[in-house]
Amino acid sequence: MVTRLIHGNRVPLYRQIAQTLRRRVRTGVYSAGSPLPAVRALCAEFGVGTNAVQKAIYELEQEKIVVTHHGRGTRVMQEAPCDQAAILFGLIEPYERAMDFESRIVRTAEKVFSGRNDFLISRSSEGKAQQERAVAEHFVRNGIKGIMVWPVENDPNGPFFAELAKTIPVVVIDRALAECDLPCVTFDFEQAGYDAGRQLLGAPLRRGLLAVMDDLDIPPYREFEAGLARAAAELGRERDLTLRRIPSSTICQQVDQGNYALVDVYQKKFDTWLKSGRYDALFCFHDDVVDHVLMETGLAARFPDVQLGTVTAAATNNRSRAFNQRSIQRWLLDLPRLIQVAADQLQTWVYARAQPAPVPPIRLALLSPSRIPANPKTKGG
Repeated sequence: MVTRLIHGNRVPLYRQIAQTLRRRVRTGVYSAGSPLPAVRALCAEFGVGTNAVQKAIYELEQEKIVVTHHGRGTRVMQEAPCDQAAILFGLIEPYERAMDFESRIVRTAEKVFSGRNDFLISRSSEGKAQQERAVAEHFVRNGIKGIMVWPVENDPNGPFFAELAKTIPVVVIDRALAECDLPCVTFDFEQAGYDAGRQLLGAPLRRGLLAVMDDLDIPPYREFEAGLARAAAELGRERDLTLRRIPSSTICQQVDQGNYALVDVYQKKFDTWLKSGRYDALFCFHDDVVDHVLMETGLAARFPDVQLGTVTAAATNNRSRAFNQRSIQRWLLDLPRLIQVAADQLQTWVYARAQPAPVPPIRLALLSPSRIPANPKTKGG
């Protein structure tokens, strides 16, 4: 089999060969102390003459990755300095390019892999299962060594990625894929919902909690809702919890494009819900929606006694002045940690050539300091 080199590239053929050999040393294809294939075998593999292979080996000798002994061939040194031999990874995520959240994911992932001296290519599936498969196949055809997948809504591609993982490592992020048993790195959304429910409904004399979730049908949102319901049940407050679903992701996407039509629509809806007097706590999963619909419109200022809660992907205050000046309880969606753990899983699989052990879900931390009473005085429902 001939390993393809790129002819006509600014990178000379011998350097492309050297880079391939470095990568093989790094990933254990050629282990410390083992011999490299003979020059003649490498010439046949790469489809080049002996001069290109010999120059590649000389480059590795200069870097003290291999050593050549006359009559005994070339061997990998016991401690080969190959950390700079970058490996190419791929990220497939489902978000639109115009969304701020999509940019945040891509920037975070690029920083994580760059810090490990590796390269990352990211592509959006734009929420389409067919495009997700097409991107994965394109990655494989172009030398990607491992793929991180952030699934689309109701993703049917579990069997596809389970089969693909027989030839290339695949790690799933944010939510599991049905019908496959691949390494999956997620947040503990059920526990986060439970914590939020206890925090907001467990406060003394709390009348009621309005929880506003995205209508996108994905496991994280439904798991969070289940946690809220479990907390309400434990507190005996099922009737004091109201769940409403709105197109939060669409609102955020439109605002990113300068369109505030849905902000106006839902500002009126929130106003109606809060005027009912049933709720003195409001949890909205998206901090973007809290900022645009409640804060920037001035609606929250008309209900100063309503305790607000949300989930944020930033540990620092990156919202409007009104948002920052309001005492909002925020649970941190630690994207850097999520991606770092997923990168650890993916790189472990690439280097060790064995599927890594499962990791526990990542818990969301409450940023605003506050305690849940041990025996909350509640108003029964």
